[in-house]
Amino acid sequence: MFRLKFSKYLNSRGMTLIELIIAIAIMGIVFAGIGNLFTTSVIGWKNNSDRLNHVQDQIDSNNLLERINNIVRFSNTLTSTDKDKITFTVNDPSKTVATPVTWTIYTVADPNDSSMKRVVVDQVPSNGTQDLLNVPFSKVEFYSVDTNSVRIVVRRSTNGTDQNMIVAFGGFK
Repeated sequence: MFRLKFSKYLNSRGMTLIELIIAIAIMGIVFAGIGNLFTTSVIGWKNNSDRLNHVQDQIDSNNLLERINNIVRFSNTLTSTDKDKITFTVNDPSKTVATPVTWTIYTVADPNDSSMKRVVVDQVPSNGTQDLLNVPFSKVEFYSVDTNSVRIVVRRSTNGTDQNMIVAFGGFK
């Protein structure tokens, strides 16, 4: 019995050329689908990574602008404005008598990448220079709007977008 069924396959001559071409075509379609799925997932991952980097750039820029605003909002007067620095005076809150303290916010070259800048603040009488945000920026510029306002333009990465903020001095005395 077994011999009769098996002998049918022994007389078979193998696959025909058409069967082989059909099998290769089906395998090609399957592998093309798998390759397309892989390529689409890699492109989606890269686009999502770029979006996350852009969001992180905006968060860092907003944090820097908020820190500058928190320092400046208690200032008395804007002393000077330059493209790379602003100088203003603040009454020292730790003193009982109004004692003016001069603050300067300016940019310095990043030690790790010369095309990037870091924003530092310096206080006179000095308690030392401190980094406002331990993050490099590709663009930090200060523009005078009027005698008591400054527009600050910040860009975190070289291909990012500018973040702007207008800061008013002398709001609190």
